[in-house]
Amino acid sequence: MDMDQFDCRSIIESSMTRRGSSVVVEILVHPNSRREYVSVEPDGINAYVRPPPTGGKANEALLEMLKKRYGIKAAIVSGARSRRKLVEVKNCDQECLASKLCSDS
Repeated sequence: MDMDQFDCRSIIESSMTRRGSSVVVEILVHPNSRREYVSVEPDGINAYVRPPPTGGKANEALLEMLKKRYGIKAAIVSGARSRRKLVEVKNCDQECLASKLCSDS
């Protein structure tokens, strides 16, 4: 979807909550994807990863992608066995997160 049709930053804001010096963001993970990327869409933040959702492989791929591609240190705090995850992002506030994810969407 064209970025002109929605505001990436407001979608990120609606998908997150503050937790001390960190933020917790809701991400919908799509395992078994052809390529790996994060997309901010009108329905929220979506992450596409190659590995299947078995043995925690998709979770590991999500955290590794966030770290390598976006420089985001993160941990899954809820939803380890679900496609919908709550991910705690350390040392990165709303503006930081938006600048990293919105530039790619």
